[in-house]
Order: sequence, then C-alpha cells, then structure tokens
Amino acid sequence: MQKGEGKMKVSTLRLPYIFGTMPGRVPLWKMFTDLIEDKDTYLYPSGKTASVSAHQVAQATLCAIKYGTHRGSYAISDTNLSYKHFYELMVEALGQTETTELVSIPYEVLPPSFIEADKQTDQAGKEHGINIELSQKMNYEDLSIDPNETINILKYDRVPDMDELIRETLKVCVEA
Repeated sequence: MQKGEGKMKVSTLRLPYIFGTMPGRVPLWKMFTDLIEDKDTYLYPSGKTASVSAHQVAQATLCAIKYGTHRGSYAISDTNLSYKHFYELMVEALGQTETTELVSIPYEVLPPSFIEADKQTDQAGKEHGINIELSQKMNYEDLSIDPNETINILKYDRVPDMDELIRETLKVCVEA
C-alpha cells in the first residue's frame, strides 16, 4: 500500500461473489451453469461465502473514496450465501429441479483428486493462481462476512432481494 503515500488516499475493496448483469455481456457464472447442465447428479461444497451486487461494488468504490481511510481495506458483503443454496438456484434456472440431484460429500474424501488436478496443471506448465486443493478447501469453509461491518463505514445500499438478483443473473447465463 505504499502507492500514494503522502500524495493521496489509497484504499482497497475485497470483493466476494458478485451478481448482476450488463447489456451485451454474459456473467462469469455461465461456466457453472454449463457444468451442471443436463447432469443427473452434481456435487457441491458445504461452505458459505459472501455476495454482493455489481451495483454495490460500484457504489462501495465511490463510498471508499468518500468515507474510506488511507490504507483502509474493506471486505464488502450484502448476503452470505451457502453453496448449496447457490447451486439450487442454478438447478432452478436450468429447469432441472426434478432431474438433477445436488449432493455434498465430505471434503476429506476429495483431496487426492485435487492434488492430481494440481499435478496435471503443473505438468502442463500452467497455474490457476491459487492451487485447486486450497481453493476447494476454502469452498468447504464458512467464509461469511457480517455485512454491517463495512456497510456502517462505507454506507453503500443493501440489495432488496439477493435471491432475485441471482436468479436474474443466472437467467442471462442460461439464455446465452
């Protein structure tokens, strides 16, 4: 955070899962709906994560300029989302509630496949930015954030209905 030292205020936003749409753009969540499409069974991690709207990211950015402090780091959140619920919304958006069973298995049985995937990535001379074993382990943790901690500082608005926003986002993914 040395950038701007003595010259300007520098703050950072730590972003969770972001939902919303933009005209002419397909949300990145399409890669997830593509993975579940036409599956009889799909495994999901048992953890939770924070989520916000694209509008909230824009609003929090402006609010960090106005209300943030130099070297302030703000984890923004609106709604904590279990992966189970998120995948249920994906199955719903795909019209597969009667045909796709969502199953969570204990993390402990999965590391060998993640380690092998990391090994194959290394052998291909590529990287994911964060190894698969670690990123998947995080998906089994409760990474919820109290939204009020940052909302009280940055004063961005709450989403009236996050489920509805996620449904709208997933609809665009399925239609693309």
